[in-house]
Amino acid sequence: MGELNVCGNTSLNIPNMKVIDVERAIQQKLKEDWVEPQHETTHQFFAGVYVRTLSMPKGTLMTGARHRLKTCNMLLRGSVSVFMEDGSGVTTVTAPCVFESEKYIKKLVYCHEDVLFTTVHPTDETNIEKLEEMFTISEDEYMREVRV
Repeated sequence: MGELNVCGNTSLNIPNMKVIDVERAIQQKLKEDWVEPQHETTHQFFAGVYVRTLSMPKGTLMTGARHRLKTCNMLLRGSVSVFMEDGSGVTTVTAPCVFESEKYIKKLVYCHEDVLFTTVHPTDETNIEKLEEMFTISEDEYMREVRV
């Protein structure tokens, strides 16, 4: 059983450190007594490219959506620890850094500093809801169709 004590919040007990378990524990704690850190998302569109940037304060612990495709990730500011369910363990990344994540990988990110984190996606689509549907997969769909 893993345990995380996150920036003064109540500890989370996470069996086998699966990112989806952490995500569910965080969601439960938010319902109970945690205060969700403020973050800002910006969307930019260029010729054939969608750029999504998250601004997150120091101390933020968050999970990312599973992406249907390999994804270009850019840490533009700050330092984060990233846990990916691909067996690579926890990696600390400091800006500036560009890296690729495999499709369907669930990530858990802890921000050691204020962070700007960007993903880049090839598309001409500009509707945010359609973009989320195109590039991310829900946990239910992932469990039903991908993870057999």
